Amino acid sequence: MRDFSVIIPTYNNAVTVIRSINCVIKQTFTNWELVIVDDGSTDDTEKQIAPFLEDERIKYVKQKNQGVTVARNHGVSVTTGEFICFLDSDDQVSEKWLKDFYDVKDADTGYISCGYIIRGEKLFPRIKKNISDAKYSSLAGTFSIRRDVFNQIDGYDILLSQSTNWEMTARAVEYCKKQNLSIDYTNNCNFEYNVHNDPVRKKARDRQRAEATLYLHNKYKDSGVLHFRKNGFLKSSAINYVRVGEIKKSREVFHKLLKEDFSLKNVANLIAFEIPFVRRKLWVRKFPNKE
Repeated sequence: MRDFSVIIPTYNNAVTVIRSINCVIKQTFTNWELVIVDDGSTDDTEKQIAPFLEDERIKYVKQKNQGVTVARNHGVSVTTGEFICFLDSDDQVSEKWLKDFYDVKDADTGYISCGYIIRGEKLFPRIKKNISDAKYSSLAGTFSIRRDVFNQIDGYDILLSQSTNWEMTARAVEYCKKQNLSIDYTNNCNFEYNVHNDPVRKKARDRQRAEATLYLHNKYKDSGVLHFRKNGFLKSSAINYVRVGEIKKSREVFHKLLKEDFSLKNVANLIAFEIPFVRRKLWVRKFPNKE
């Protein structure tokens, strides 16, 4: 059995996925397997990946386009490693990424995290209030989860389009606590997060986030590890609907929030929303002009 299974879902990223694959190949720790899950790409992804398949540790599977969460779950189902890691198809990790995870884990480890870099700033696993008193990270590439834990929590929620890692890892660390499995970490910053500044991509993500946070509110409204965020999910949904210009939908969500949590703060939010200038000032993203 391999110690680690690395899952890379990809969709029409033939150029960048090669970089991510090479990051895995260059690992100083070698007892790994890698599966690239092609989520219905229409570019030459399959052709670009073909040469890598000479390495028996690397697999390629293709599915019809169903989204990243289905692709990740699919990848787990065709691998056998004791611990699972996820990378996006434009991610980069250091050569000691897996070695540091291996050095930290023991027989009781359920979840491992590492530090990461965003825009040159080093960030580290931290306590996430109301979720866990143990330090952990939740970005893809910053954690490794024991296979049994992943299976017990039923993996990724395939109905969720945004915040997928955050939601899954919250359930994972909750399960680890209940089962007395340790949540371990290294402060070594072995993952570099790729920030996308494309306004079109950001707007698409704002729409997905509006829908996802409304879904999460309904999922955790009555109970669950993220129950404490139920009203925060509604506010986030309303704000993101503002950002994509769906004012009617945003108004519906703000009224829903006020109905479920009547407070001065939420009254103020609704008043701010109903004043167009204030609404734009507070919540509409500002992108730099292209020269």
